[in-house]
Amino acid sequence: MDRASKISLLELYRPEPSTIKTKGHTLLKDASVNKGLSFTSAERVYLGLDGLMPQTCISQSKQCSSSIKKLRAQPNDMARFIFLEALKERDEKLFYRLMREYPDELLPIVYTERDEKLFYRLMREYPDELLPIVYTPTVGDACLQFEYRYQKALFISIKDNNISKIYQILSNWKYQDVRAIVVTDGERILGLGDLGIQGIEIPVGKLALYVALGGVQPRWCLPIQ
Repeated sequence: MDRASKISLLELYRPEPSTIKTKGHTLLKDASVNKGLSFTSAERVYLGLDGLMPQTCISQSKQCSSSIKKLRAQPNDMARFIFLEALKERDEKLFYRLMREYPDELLPIVYTERDEKLFYRLMREYPDELLPIVYTPTVGDACLQFEYRYQKALFISIKDNNISKIYQILSNWKYQDVRAIVVTDGERILGLGDLGIQGIEIPVGKLALYVALGGVQPRWCLPIQ
């Protein structure tokens, strides 16, 4: 990439005094700079995000409108609290925009830690209770109510139709020692029909079972849609 192209991308990325240096998975896990689906196509290429999220670009304004509707649909304040904390954990800018636009509604309503080891321990110790939640039948509802959030998954679309592009997407994956891959094209998900990217919950859920009950390490797993 020539200098002029780099400069134009730097200017495009965001109107802040300096451009972030982190890229790929590291960027997506940093809620202070992650913009989720509002990253443009050019930004995704420059920042090593190709394939780490669905190809669709959705402006922050649209995400804000969608998020407040989903928040209001939560059954109680505890559910709303968890919804907001999950949002804050993945996209601080969207979280604070919601807070600015709906202060009276949101200020009265704050924190949950993500703990992968605890998750898998619970799965091992209470499989009869949790397997129907993590996988079938609940995973079908998760697919139908899918909302993109930072996933440990890769997304390869029909537009990624050459080997070099697919190789670039695969190279964006943070782990090299992959031993278990679960792929879906989104069709015929649990008899629910063609769900497209919403079907990613199936590979994610299936690999969670392999880790919890089959002795597979999380870093060996690669779900792909």
